[in-house]
Amino acid sequence: MLPLEEGVGWDGIDGVKAAMPVWRTRTVPRLAFYHHRPLGHRDGSRVARWRAQGRACWFMGYRPGYLFLRALHQARQNSAALAMILSYLGAGLRREPRYRDAEARRYLRERQGIRPALRRARSTEARA
Repeated sequence: MLPLEEGVGWDGIDGVKAAMPVWRTRTVPRLAFYHHRPLGHRDGSRVARWRAQGRACWFMGYRPGYLFLRALHQARQNSAALAMILSYLGAGLRREPRYRDAEARRYLRERQGIRPALRRARSTEARA
């Protein structure tokens, strides 16, 4: 997965590349990983954390509709999540760079379609 990307979104890119068909991955049942601080805690305020997420989503090449729905879903718990939308749009208007691996971006966008999302939702319900 080298070289590692520097900047916002590097960990998301690593996750996408690990999930691509080139790699063989699997889940280890009952192995838990606990974060000891909230996601994006080092970014400062709650709004700054969500703005960083929006920029990362632009960099990774998220589908706009998927980002919008994700932000609305997160906003049910934390209204600051709506800042993700403005940050994503701002990154686009400023023509900030996107991750250079077009195949990884394509793979991510395929997974953000309606059918894959419904399939993941059904598999999550089955595990619950």
